[in-house]
Amino acid sequence: MERTALLDDSAQRRINSEDGSNGSEEYTSVPNSASSRSYGTDGEMAQQADKPKTSIFSGLPSSVYVVYVVVFLIVVGNLEMNPILFLYFASQNWVNEDTDDFLYYTLILIINTVSPIVLAPLFGLWQSRRGKTKEPILFETVCCLVGFAVMAFTSNRWLFLVACFFSKMPLSQRAVRNTYVLAVTDVSEKTRAMALTPITGVLGAILAPLITLLCSLAPDPEHSWYIVGDIKINQLNLPILISVYVTLARLVVVIMAFKELSSDINLQSNKDTRTVWDGEYQVMHSGKTITVHSSTVVWGFVGFLSASLFLIQVTFGSLIVTLQPLLVGKVNFALIQMSLFILTMAVAALIPSIGIAILSKRGLPDRYLIIAGMIGMIAIALLYTAPPMHGWQTISGGVLIIPAVLAYSIPVNALFSKVLGARASGTKMAILSSAMGLGPVVGTLLGNFAVRTIYGKPLFMAFVIPAGLGLVALVAGFRYLDPELPLYVELRKPNQTNADGEVNQYSPYIIIDDQEEEEKGDTGN
Repeated sequence: MERTALLDDSAQRRINSEDGSNGSEEYTSVPNSASSRSYGTDGEMAQQADKPKTSIFSGLPSSVYVVYVVVFLIVVGNLEMNPILFLYFASQNWVNEDTDDFLYYTLILIINTVSPIVLAPLFGLWQSRRGKTKEPILFETVCCLVGFAVMAFTSNRWLFLVACFFSKMPLSQRAVRNTYVLAVTDVSEKTRAMALTPITGVLGAILAPLITLLCSLAPDPEHSWYIVGDIKINQLNLPILISVYVTLARLVVVIMAFKELSSDINLQSNKDTRTVWDGEYQVMHSGKTITVHSSTVVWGFVGFLSASLFLIQVTFGSLIVTLQPLLVGKVNFALIQMSLFILTMAVAALIPSIGIAILSKRGLPDRYLIIAGMIGMIAIALLYTAPPMHGWQTISGGVLIIPAVLAYSIPVNALFSKVLGARASGTKMAILSSAMGLGPVVGTLLGNFAVRTIYGKPLFMAFVIPAGLGLVALVAGFRYLDPELPLYVELRKPNQTNADGEVNQYSPYIIIDDQEEEEKGDTGN
């Protein structure tokens, strides 16, 4: 029966000396302290320690770079469609820019955000329960491939809507990928690893509109190429067809190159409760000794961070839904201008991604990066919404809005893992991701209303209020964003004394084999 031991170094040495010749059980030494724990696929952590760190891109496990390739292909497959969406819907008469009827476009944007909200917790639970990362990613990739294939050829807008839901499944895998990356990297490299993830995404975001620009050389919808029967290819649906092939390439990468976590990393939520203690513990807080319960601290932090980010994401959603309708309807953008605009957005997004990777490498705390990013987001939102809303405001605000979101969302995931340590499971990460996805849904509904009613009026600036409330909440609870707060440091320790003087501690073993009870006698336990 295979077991994974969670013992301190002295206990591990004792087992090795007393029972080193016994081959019936395999033990893997794992440091107990969550603040110093690092994981990886077999042999990768040793390789990581030996690598010279010559740049912000070096010194990470090889499996992390495979995730970066997957992210790159996801972004290319999805973002090359972005410039054509509103124009494509207009060509199909699914929206009417003359009457400001953007309902269908709003539904598509809601699908983009509802998909992660609905599916992220399920995929996170899948990852936690099964202890697998490759399985949900493989399932999502196949569903995404089918979705793009249907979108490329259907003329039914409701079938297109359903297919769009499947094509957006990669967005619901963000928490799964982040949990994987955070699990296989050392604690000192978590922020840098998370910062490099959007950098690879930005590289994909740069390539995607270039592909769309090349697609603009194809015939317009009135002079489409016919393939078979009524199946037509033109400059507006060719990017969707290319997304099919990009997703097919991603499927090959996942099957051939993606590594599953090694046996010493357990992400099963039903087993996680046996690897970390749960109960009351005593800690010095605000100059006095208090007794708190571990669940209260964990869920209090998750709720506080999720609620604050939800508010600022409401502002983001309310602005992003107005962007393409304003650019097409008010600034008169065509496909070429829209592609160049999104290309500029992608290049601008490199700035916070690279900047955070460099600053985190130099030790700047994540909480300062989060607050700075939110302040930048609010400033850009004010620029975007201030009347009379000239074209240059829409263009400049639209270019800068994604970099502003990256500036606070990148360090959030790293901070989440640093504070909770071993408790930052896929399920909890999925809850955070869902909260950040729910905000844009609410904002999208409000933004659709704004375009038709209060665009260009002072009341339009009211959409900045939720982000302001989120910033105030985080500033008020700024001290609780510090991973070195004694409340969190004691929580991450392998054991603690509770109010009754009893010791909360790790269960000594995670039993991997389901036949634990039957084999206890055979192993001498």
